[in-house]
Amino acid sequence: MWRQSLVSVSKQASSMFRQEIERLFLYLARCSWRLLLRRSWRHARESLRIYRALAEREPHTALRAALLQLAASQERRAARKAGRMRRLRMSLPEDRDTLGARVWRLLLVRCGPRWALAWIDEVEDFYLALSWEVIWVTMKVAARRAKLPH
Repeated sequence: MWRQSLVSVSKQASSMFRQEIERLFLYLARCSWRLLLRRSWRHARESLRIYRALAEREPHTALRAALLQLAASQERRAARKAGRMRRLRMSLPEDRDTLGARVWRLLLVRCGPRWALAWIDEVEDFYLALSWEVIWVTMKVAARRAKLPH
């Protein structure tokens, strides 16, 4: 008799523990998503400044125009990210570069457009992959939650 009640209590505790773990995963996913959104906004602003700095140094008018178009694209992207942050009631970070970002921009501009564009593309791919991972974890936890008896 007492053994059956112990098993029953153990199953209830296990179920409660699993639900708490899933709540924690959802909370961490939300926090991660907000952090990613904030970092992505900062990256868009940094990329915008890099494109403008490259355009200022570029002697070819066609390439200068293309770099300014890329800068405008990053400005629109940053505005979309800022809109999302406002909808989530997040505060916008300060729009200024850190010392490291300024030094990195100076180095990228000195290396030329090819290196700078490759770096910006690589960082954007990283944030995209990380965003997909957060979405995947959130969906997995939500699917597991749907299967649990409530």
